[in-house]
Amino acid sequence: MKRRALFRLDLTPLIDVVFLLLIFFLVTSIFRKDQTTIPLQLPPVGAAATEVPVRPMQVELSATQLAVGGKVVSFETFDRILAGVGNPEVPVSVKIGSDVRYDRVALLLETLRRHRMQKLDLVQRVEEKP
Repeated sequence: MKRRALFRLDLTPLIDVVFLLLIFFLVTSIFRKDQTTIPLQLPPVGAAATEVPVRPMQVELSATQLAVGGKVVSFETFDRILAGVGNPEVPVSVKIGSDVRYDRVALLLETLRRHRMQKLDLVQRVEEKP
């Protein structure tokens, strides 16, 4: 009886080619650290922005009442208060009760939009400190 020779595939040349390709692509690749989508004019590193912290306007909305800064007001008064602020960059922190109907929330948000209030924070839950 004749014995059949076992066929063995030599993987050494294949591994050499894979490593050579890997080294080739690593060496020829260009890695860009400062890749941006929009061309920006950034301020120099030494220029520090002096931003004055602004206290947020506290607004609370329940099913029957609206309060601004702890004082109960109507929506018309709230409209006048926003007109008096004059700065749309003032942050507004809004707390809305869980039983408030959506039409009251929409009226509040529409009033804020009409006065172009940009920074809005909807507070879900106030965490009490022990």
